[in-house]
Amino acid sequence: MKNLYPLFIFIIATIFFSSSLRAQEEKRMPKPGQPACPMTLKPSEIEAYRNSIKDEAINGNANRDGIYNLPVQFHLVRTSAGTGGTTEEEAAWELEQANLKFAPIGIEFFQCSPVHFIDDDFYFNTIFDNDWENFCGQDNAEYQIAGEFNVANVINLYYVNTDGWNWSSFPSYIEDYCKDWIILNNGDIGNDFLLAHELGHYFNLIHTFQGYGNNDPDDNEHITRDPGEDCYNCQTHGDHLCDTPADNDEWSNGCSWNGAGADGCSDLNFSPDGANIMSYSPCPDYFSAGQSNRMINAVTGSRAYLECPFLSDCQSNWTLSADQNNMQAYQASNTVTSTADINSGAVSAYDAGNSITLQPGFHAKTGSTFAAFIDGCWGPVIFK
Repeated sequence: MKNLYPLFIFIIATIFFSSSLRAQEEKRMPKPGQPACPMTLKPSEIEAYRNSIKDEAINGNANRDGIYNLPVQFHLVRTSAGTGGTTEEEAAWELEQANLKFAPIGIEFFQCSPVHFIDDDFYFNTIFDNDWENFCGQDNAEYQIAGEFNVANVINLYYVNTDGWNWSSFPSYIEDYCKDWIILNNGDIGNDFLLAHELGHYFNLIHTFQGYGNNDPDDNEHITRDPGEDCYNCQTHGDHLCDTPADNDEWSNGCSWNGAGADGCSDLNFSPDGANIMSYSPCPDYFSAGQSNRMINAVTGSRAYLECPFLSDCQSNWTLSADQNNMQAYQASNTVTSTADINSGAVSAYDAGNSITLQPGFHAKTGSTFAAFIDGCWGPVIFK
């Protein structure tokens, strides 16, 4: 994880949850024409989640210091012939849409390395199932593909053919399930909020309608936001945030709630937020302030390990002369000057805010990949 202002950042140590968050994925029927995301918690798992968000609120610290720039790696599954699946342009558009949703929070995502194409008929023809169970050592399709291709310390995004669902990993999944990636359905490409929704789960948000559908009124988040009322429970039920209205996931196609009352405690009317990204409303658009703070807590706490291994720090100026043999992107707010040899097999990018000068002696050898562009530090794409 890199921070735009200043170059030096204070990162609180990664917090491991004291309780195991055995989050099973409860399948819910998708809304017509809406991508489906099963990431929710069973009633028996909620106490562990309550403890986890308390720990992150204390240890993660929601104080911001500039923009948090977080690396992603696209893995696009195609046929062995290199056809089908999600295109590089479509993936870039999805990331752009997610950045629009996260911009008000102070989070920006960037591609840590070139798009990784997995040209493999086996993976392309496999239907990735959203399993009810997650555990270390499992050998289903998502564990196989991640075990083979995951890049350490970045957000791995796999675009595959699924059973119609999209799903993410909560922070606790790293320790509990040896799982740290997001699975996205090729069939849902072109949706402007889906990636943002799954990234919300990745940074420890649950659905605004958590608890409804369990057929137990004690699991329901009540409508009132008055701490003086007996029915007040928004801090410990639903998504455990009081700035998101109670939501029982009964949406009409017109982005308004389709019903009234009956939260199991009061006779108040529901008025859920149809624009909240973590709802199943057809019209999601933004995160609440409470959701934003919780995600920043995760960025500086349980997800503090996120850092692109291929990207340099942002310098005012880079003067490069040493041979380049691996994958590396050099970013400068002002200039990049180079006399370096980029050897065969190396992938190198120069990204400057004002100018790039390739002086005599610079040589991008046959078999190397080189790009230079004027973009400055922390552009959304670092290799072109």
